Amino acid sequence: RCMSALHAALSSKLTRLELIFDDLGSDLSFILHCRYNIIKVHSCFYIDCEKLQARFDKLSYKNCVSVMSKTLQELTAHFPPKWDEITICVTKDQFIIKKCDEIVRDDDSVAVGMNFQVVCEPREFLSYDIQYQSDITFCLREFKFLLGLADLLNLPMTMYFDSRGRPIVFYFDAEELHFDGTFVFATIANREGETDPSISMTQSNLK
Repeated sequence: RCMSALHAALSSKLTRLELIFDDLGSDLSFILHCRYNIIKVHSCFYIDCEKLQARFDKLSYKNCVSVMSKTLQELTAHFPPKWDEITICVTKDQFIIKKCDEIVRDDDSVAVGMNFQVVCEPREFLSYDIQYQSDITFCLREFKFLLGLADLLNLPMTMYFDSRGRPIVFYFDAEELHFDGTFVFATIANREGETDPSISMTQSNLK
């Protein structure tokens, strides 16, 4: 809700933004100063929880791609918000964002599978280093939120990933603003009866 308010304020000439933390009241306030001395205040309640630290090493990942966040945002705009997950499939020649096995029922209540995907070429990326084929699934909602944040700052985003079950790491750096961001998302491990395509490809290369 606060992000939506911020986007709306940007279109009405936001001049200053204040963030105020109230530790005693567990309250975070967004104070938006707009033109014509208009001030808008949005507050949200938060709950303190145990701090968790993700363990990862970006250099240990086999695949790394970098792209402007706006490009990814335009691609994921085709995916309805009701979908919980998306899958990224990569090869040396293609980068595919897809949603599979969506159940659609026709008039006779017959369930059919619906596949939806967007295909990109390596030339659409700032850098594209794919060591072997990978197929990973993670949460769409959090991904869209992250893209919105990076696009607001007009920053490129770098993704580190490889096999299913390992986290995917999103990284952006804003040197002129003196900060960087690292976000770690969990990915779905192999479902029953499935095999990781990256492992299959590695085994075929050894034959």
